[in-house]
Amino acid sequence: PAPALISHRYRLPSTALSPHHFSCLWGCLLASCVMLGVAAEAEFLRLLEDCEKLPNLGNRFSKASKKERMISGKIRQFLIAIDDIKTNLGKQATEDLDINFTTIQSVLRIARNEAGHPSPSNPSRENVYDYLQLFVTYARQLFRLKDALSDSDSRMSQDT
Repeated sequence: PAPALISHRYRLPSTALSPHHFSCLWGCLLASCVMLGVAAEAEFLRLLEDCEKLPNLGNRFSKASKKERMISGKIRQFLIAIDDIKTNLGKQATEDLDINFTTIQSVLRIARNEAGHPSPSNPSRENVYDYLQLFVTYARQLFRLKDALSDSDSRMSQDT
């Protein structure tokens, strides 16, 4: 499907997939891997920034945002921050979180690192296409988490 359709269908910014999709089509496989890794990290950092702004839950995300420098540490601290409130977030936002968030982010990060330090074996078109599909699942998971955290924070405001 066209990038605009993917972006619209999964509530992604209209430019989120276009560069990745087109660079994949044009055979720039290493660039696609790097861009998908960068996009995955950027989307997570946006989620973390939005979570930190939540009036009731924001403080729990400050350690992940402020104290950790590396993306892996930020993700680890983010997961710790949501661990004890998962039951308030709903099944849709937390089901398969370890796969749709942690594992996919790790796969995209590894692909990005390998592309940044090329070895004799370059990624295949099929691999890059798979990474593109994984990114969509990853981004949907982040949007579900953002919505669930926002809803949970709103409910906390109403209860007080």
